[in-house]
Formats: sequence, C-alpha cells, structure tokens
Amino acid sequence: MYNNFWDTKYSTGHYEKYPWDHIVSFLMRFNSNHKSSTKPKLLEVGCGSGNNLAFAAKEGFNVYGIDISPTALTFASDLISSTNSEFSLHLGSFLSLPYQDNYFDIVIDRCSLTCVDIVEQLTAVNEILRCLKPGGLFHYSSYGFDHPSRTNSTLVASSLYTDISTGNLVNAGSVSFLKPEQVSSLFTTDWKILSFVTHSQHDQLTNSPLHQEHRVVLQKESHS
Repeated sequence: MYNNFWDTKYSTGHYEKYPWDHIVSFLMRFNSNHKSSTKPKLLEVGCGSGNNLAFAAKEGFNVYGIDISPTALTFASDLISSTNSEFSLHLGSFLSLPYQDNYFDIVIDRCSLTCVDIVEQLTAVNEILRCLKPGGLFHYSSYGFDHPSRTNSTLVASSLYTDISTGNLVNAGSVSFLKPEQVSSLFTTDWKILSFVTHSQHDQLTNSPLHQEHRVVLQKESHS
C-alpha cells in the first residue's frame, strides 16, 4: 500500500529538483570538516527524485540512494546522471537496508522515516546504525506533534496518521507526528545526539501555524 501510494504520486507529477536547504547546510558543514582524501560515502533513505543526492554528488560525495518507488528512482537516475558523477540506486525499503555493516560515512533522511509509525522507524534507525561507520553521522528529520496537519487527520497506528485534510501535508499519505521525547526514544543506544532543533513556522499575517519539523544530527558511537 505504501509502495503503491508513493509510486502513484511520482507517476502523476510529484517531482523535486532542488535540494532542501537544511540538507545543503548540513552537507557543507560536513565537507568543511572532512579531512580524508577519499570521497565520503553517503546514503539517502527515501531518496525520492534524487534532489539531495544530485547536490551531494556535485559536492564530491559518493552517493547511494534507496526508495520504494521505481518511478522516483528513474527520476533520480536522470537527475544525478546530469552531474556526471558515479552513483548507486536501489529499489527497496529502509526497513531492511541492502548494505554491509559499517559502510557509510553519512546517512540522510529528509522526512522519509516519518511516513511509517514509530515502531517501524526504530527498525529503520537500527538498520541505519548498522550500516554507518563508527563515528559516522545521521541527519534525521520528522514532523512534530504540533504540526497543524495533525489536527484534522485520523490516527491509525501508534504515531501514524492518515486522511489529512488541512495544512501543508494534505495528500502526503500516512504521516507520523512525534513529540520530542518520542524522537529521543529512537536514539537511546549507541547514538550521540549532536544537535536537536524543532523548527516551527507561524504565519503572522493570519495568526496561524504552518509547519513543525524536528531536525536531529547524530553520531554513531565508536564502540558500536
């Protein structure tokens, strides 16, 4: 069901060409501190049309992406190919990553894990932990519990909501809205939280909330 939803969405016009601004900032900070002469290996879970990966490839990362939508991966392949960079894309789920242990220097998630409930998010987080090198970084983002789209939706499983009828997540399918303590509960073992910021947007002209998103940067503990 999840696969069909997202492949239909991409097949009917959903497409993102440009990278998200906070992903750009995160990768540029990483590059400024990266001292190795080898290209860092970067994985994006739920890579979609490849907008973040294309940017990362141009900035010197060895990029990998996984997504459950074949149509999205076709878009991603075309977009990343335009950078004349090597890349690897895989059709599959972030719940079972097809990569070896301790492989990636960095993993990014731009509100992909938030499409499943908190139980499955923990499964995905543990898979990411397995695939990250000790000392590797993970950029996680998810929607906050006070996001205005949650107020007119239907709870279907633990943190997961559907039938969203208001806000900027209409037509986004199933979405988890998490409280800060729920986010923290995903990262209790073998993770070091480097930063945890909740971004809330409010329209001052209409005096109405627009958006809420948690953004967390984590490091895999070296003893893992």
